Amino acid sequence: MFFKLKGLLRTFRLFRVLRVFRLGARMRKLEIVADAVRDSVEVFGMLLLLLALALVVFSSLVYFCEQGEFVCIYFITIVVHA
Repeated sequence: MFFKLKGLLRTFRLFRVLRVFRLGARMRKLEIVADAVRDSVEVFGMLLLLLALALVVFSSLVYFCEQGEFVCIYFITIVVHA
């Protein structure tokens, strides 16, 4: 019984060593992704700027179209008793 358990533990140790080799193969892929993100930082900045500009423009458009006529149909109050 003990020898079977010892062989099983050796197998698990072997799998741990093989996991390191698989990580090395993935590391190259992660380096490629990191390089692509690093090269696109300026484009991401422009995207965020345009999204912020669109947010301001369309929220202002909605504000001026409503002209303060907010009607709440469903108003639920939550009363907390101390």
